[in-house]
Amino acid sequence: MGSPTRPARGAALLLVLALVTGACTRDQPESREDVLDRDVTEPSGERVDGGSVAVGHEHEPTVLNPLLVEGNLRSTVMATRPVLSGAYMITPDLRYVPDLLAGEAEPAGGVGEEPFTVTWRIRDEAVWSDGTPVSADDLAFTYETMVDEEWDIETLLRSGFEEITETEVMDAKTWRATFTEVYAPYRTMFETVLPAHVLEGQDFNEVWSDGIVDPTSGEAIGNGPFLFGEWERGRLLTLVRNPEFWGEPADLEEITFRYDEDVASLLELLGSGDAHMYVPQQPLRVILARLRAMDDLQVQVDAGPVWEHLAFNFSNEMLAKRYVREAIIRAIDREELVDELLRDVNPDATVLHDPLHMENHDAHAPVFGRYTYDPEAAIQLLEDNGCTREDAQGVFTCDGQELEFRYLSTTGNEQRRQLFEMVRTSLADIGIALVDDLSPPAEALRERLPEGDFDIVSFAWVGGPDPHRTSSVFVCDGALNYTGYCNEGVSTLLAAGRGILDREDRAAAYNEASALLADDVALVPLFQLPEALALSDHLGGVRVNPTQWGPTWNASEWFLTE
Repeated sequence: MGSPTRPARGAALLLVLALVTGACTRDQPESREDVLDRDVTEPSGERVDGGSVAVGHEHEPTVLNPLLVEGNLRSTVMATRPVLSGAYMITPDLRYVPDLLAGEAEPAGGVGEEPFTVTWRIRDEAVWSDGTPVSADDLAFTYETMVDEEWDIETLLRSGFEEITETEVMDAKTWRATFTEVYAPYRTMFETVLPAHVLEGQDFNEVWSDGIVDPTSGEAIGNGPFLFGEWERGRLLTLVRNPEFWGEPADLEEITFRYDEDVASLLELLGSGDAHMYVPQQPLRVILARLRAMDDLQVQVDAGPVWEHLAFNFSNEMLAKRYVREAIIRAIDREELVDELLRDVNPDATVLHDPLHMENHDAHAPVFGRYTYDPEAAIQLLEDNGCTREDAQGVFTCDGQELEFRYLSTTGNEQRRQLFEMVRTSLADIGIALVDDLSPPAEALRERLPEGDFDIVSFAWVGGPDPHRTSSVFVCDGALNYTGYCNEGVSTLLAAGRGILDREDRAAAYNEASALLADDVALVPLFQLPEALALSDHLGGVRVNPTQWGPTWNASEWFLTE
């Protein structure tokens, strides 16, 4: 299988390896109370005490267990985030801030023979809705659940837990874990903390299929500002205020999610005032145009965590050649793609130049920015490497093979269809042909992509505050590496990044890996898809969160006005 073998930059790599065990953490002193009410909407009118908010959405959850593969849906996260708090919350500015924790988790050791440990301490005041304290036993039970292969846990959520070798309940609120090695992304663990006292001994693949409740009593259970209320499948799901919440009580009495695959129906609900928020799905162009034309609404848009790109199959003899990949990236006017596909949705949209840190991350390094649109340079690059064609409209032949590639992506997505047509036209201009090989989403992404049944593929990954979960996309033989790309220097840097505790030094390691990815033209990063919310002028306290946490991250702060 063809693959780049350019080594990592020696001095930088040595620096990274030297930092793996010797660095210290940087403080993140803020807590949930510090960030919840920052930069939120402030509608006009007199504030109402309590009230009920309706949220419109096209897709209904399948189950309400957010840790299962089946629960790995945006709609599930929206409905469960206000009910099930975790160790940290993810803020709109892509930071981890302690939520259930009484301050930062405490890493220690990892130097010489000293093992690496992390200690988590739960807030003294944190309790479950039935009055049971959120405890170290809950952390221990969550860990045991995450590593139990009997349960159908989402693979990426297991990261970190599988590196633990020993655990200890220090006291009622404190739990410590010993790792095989320094594990810097420990803040990403315990996104959801499970109630041991109601789930122990239960079939975790079946609990919370129809409601977040105590499986024995049927009573709602949670440690967040809201609790599960009712679920009329095919129609609505309701959350109610948790009267035993340990933090500042939620302003609202109730949040109801209204599900309807018909966008027109959801817009009608919003226009009539029967819904106060609408969370539109992709593609957004037509929907946002209609929303912006409606009265008494505000629309929030930001660059979200989902990012589109083109990936190459390195088992293809021609695509394994770096000069072919560089010709492709130079032939694509990525600025034009953003203008045509995103600008009317998000006026601030930009080309993504870093596949590890999103453009709204403070560590973003625009390393792919060197590849500006230059079709003449692309043609020259092919000719300089001995490629020929019969005329200016023909397809180049290199080493006896025509530069014609199958292009895989998903049907039923107008934006991806338009992207394909624009890329095909651009590449045709430099003598590279693309063959339409679009397939239904399930076939394209679940069957053909993992099997390597493509030449060039267009699809999206989900980024976030910490790049470690998607880094296996670029690791030699990584679990998510579907392209066959392999650069040992990149793999070494990404592995090292998992062991650097200092945030700035860790970001530098990932930036170095991104630079190598750009050197290799390992992919063509395109753009982040926008996240959007449409809000009634009578709904306040909302702030779009362009991470996997979504719009309900601060639901306890929402309020209504008259």
